Amino acid sequence: MIARQRPFVVSDIQATADDFFHAISVGTNSTVAFLQTLQNDALGLGWIPRPIIPRKLRPKVKKKPRRVVRTDEHDRLVEPAPDEEWRLDLQLLWFTEASQTGGANLGLSNLDWTT
Repeated sequence: MIARQRPFVVSDIQATADDFFHAISVGTNSTVAFLQTLQNDALGLGWIPRPIIPRKLRPKVKKKPRRVVRTDEHDRLVEPAPDEEWRLDLQLLWFTEASQTGGANLGLSNLDWTT
């Protein structure tokens, strides 16, 4: 852990490295990402003179393994689809095994029309 520091004061907000470490320990990956972004923005705007948690001491974001959507999960997603377009979009993603980003970037130039 980092040595006890004087608190940084920005208006009425005070935060020490211990406060950040506590928030990170009870939070999730989103908490870590948000606090890193908050610190970087505060540094960039000159609100704080130096990092509250130096880059080398920041906890690493733990990524979960990715998995595919099972057939029963797909059926539960498609069933309550609000309209036909949404349902067809979900079906397209399912049959092409594309992610939402991959499906959004799909265009005529990406398709092989010869097979």
